[in-house]
Amino acid sequence: MSDLGLAVYGDDGNTRLRIDKNTAGLLNYINTVKIKHNSGTGTSYSFNLGFTTGSTALCVPRDGIQIGTSSSSSPYNDQVYAITGWSRSGNTITFNVSPAVPGIQGGVPNGFTVDVYEYNQVPEAPSGHWGISVQGMRGYTEINDTMKLGYCVYAQKLTVSSGWVLPSNIPGSNKRVFCYWNNASAVVEMGLDNIIRLSGVTTLEIYICVFASDFALQLDSWGLAIWNDSGRLVFSSKYAPFNLGASVSISNDYKDSGVLRPMVPLERSAKTGTRSGTVWTIYNMGLQISGRQIRRGRGSIEGTINTGGVTLQFPNISTPSIVLDASDYFKF
Repeated sequence: MSDLGLAVYGDDGNTRLRIDKNTAGLLNYINTVKIKHNSGTGTSYSFNLGFTTGSTALCVPRDGIQIGTSSSSSPYNDQVYAITGWSRSGNTITFNVSPAVPGIQGGVPNGFTVDVYEYNQVPEAPSGHWGISVQGMRGYTEINDTMKLGYCVYAQKLTVSSGWVLPSNIPGSNKRVFCYWNNASAVVEMGLDNIIRLSGVTTLEIYICVFASDFALQLDSWGLAIWNDSGRLVFSSKYAPFNLGASVSISNDYKDSGVLRPMVPLERSAKTGTRSGTVWTIYNMGLQISGRQIRRGRGSIEGTINTGGVTLQFPNISTPSIVLDASDYFKF
């Protein structure tokens, strides 16, 4: 904890809110986009979203890679299609996909799913009517009556096995799961079904945080609360906000997150495969943590495909993503 700033602690001693010189920014949920990479010829897909002026956009793929065919008449044109990056200009965010899809018939029918967030430290002027702002830290942090912050709605230290399912009573329909663990052998992944799967270990002690923004906030008996002009509660320190730890590019190679206890977003943004003749076994890639280092690792088997001898190319994609600091949500 810094000497200057604002902090609210829960009865359990865990931090509910921290804004100090070490705070990188509070994440504001913008939208979840579905990239339907299944028609025409394209390598980029743009979406017009409601960003705040001067904010920085951050994206977290839930599923950023697919295997599809370029024609429904042949099973032998299989290729690996992946999100390779994105850029933002004003309210428009553009996702790059490689390779180009030549009029797909039956390939990549599920498309890609990406969560889009922003954080705003240096606005030209306060964007809301009511709230709180703290300056002189790593930048400028504001909580106001117009933000759509993500909040931690579930935080537990658990021992799980493969196939662990999120409890059904967690509020919010668009939930995002971040986890920290201290076992470099474990590969952890989660698909769109919100089921945690393990590889490399049979059980794992894991710190799980679930964030949501689409639910009705509740007041605590103490702390900080903010209402908007319509009298709607828009911030409550009953829930810890989505506090950015760092923005890190995740690939198949270890990268230093810069965070002592990195909480990573569970995802499936890459695949790999092994070949036996013309048949490929396809694996989802989850995430591994070794100290401050994070990378993708080979996870569960997705299935097999017969490419008729075509060699699949699995790119080592370096995808910018969000990493949280587990110390913001748990006592260690």
